[in-house]
Amino acid sequence: MHIQFVVNMDRIMTWVYGSPQYSLEEPIVEELIENESPTLVTFSRNHGFFSWSPLIATVSDKGSELALLSELLEKVHVEITSPDQRMFTTAELLSKVVAYRDLKVGERIPLPMVTRDLKPVLVSYRVDTVFNLWKGIPAFGLIAEDPDFEPILLFRGTDFFSGTERSFYSILSNLDQRGVAFSLFQKGASAIHAWLKTMSENGVPATVIGYSQGGALAIYTAIFERDYVGEVIAFNPPGVSQEIQTEWRNLSLPLTLFISQGDFVSKKGSLIGKIYVLFVEPLRAPIAMHVTLVSGEPTYRRAKATIP
Repeated sequence: MHIQFVVNMDRIMTWVYGSPQYSLEEPIVEELIENESPTLVTFSRNHGFFSWSPLIATVSDKGSELALLSELLEKVHVEITSPDQRMFTTAELLSKVVAYRDLKVGERIPLPMVTRDLKPVLVSYRVDTVFNLWKGIPAFGLIAEDPDFEPILLFRGTDFFSGTERSFYSILSNLDQRGVAFSLFQKGASAIHAWLKTMSENGVPATVIGYSQGGALAIYTAIFERDYVGEVIAFNPPGVSQEIQTEWRNLSLPLTLFISQGDFVSKKGSLIGKIYVLFVEPLRAPIAMHVTLVSGEPTYRRAKATIP
């Protein structure tokens, strides 16, 4: 039922707004990426947001899905050898697929990573902490079994269709007058701070990853926990308020944003950090672009964007 509702909403948004576009940095340099993982392409087709068995940007709590994802990640490890494509794919899968599972403390997830000398390696991560940000809205603290690899703080995007109390409050958080999910960030801040501080004191600052609403939470974390985080990656986040933009101006942080050409979410507010625009063909309607797993496309393009 939710599929038809979203399809209808997408048609309306396309009629009202057209296809949102993002400006590219001059001179324009587009990088074409040919997907090295046929398994991932098949997964994206079979389990996309508009499929009959959605796992992308869709919350569910079936334990069998983690086994399916672990098998997928192991195949991605074997099939993708390009270090850049490998790390982009792992981060996007974490933010758009793994974060939407109801992970339990102690569960393990194999992640395709690269060593400091860019060699591919499969690293086992353990769910160390499940945070309750507010009303059951989760975030996840992951720790690598190999201490040479950084911990990961993973934020979930908006839970639109699970029909639970936390889904209601997740949607409500998008209407925050101070910026999307800013109050949600503040409610979970003390627990997040304590975990990040512990990870940093143990020697390796955490990487922070999020998508959509989770991308906004990742950006807030980059700014307000800047002493305790390493790299921060946000996929298709909404822009930030003027208040947050002011906080950002005098900082130098490794914050990277990936936004999809045609997606409407990142048109709200101001974008900050290093921004890349992702292109897929054919161009889809605004909501469809927002929920597309770009790394699951047969080919996609990437170019650096200008900051509006």
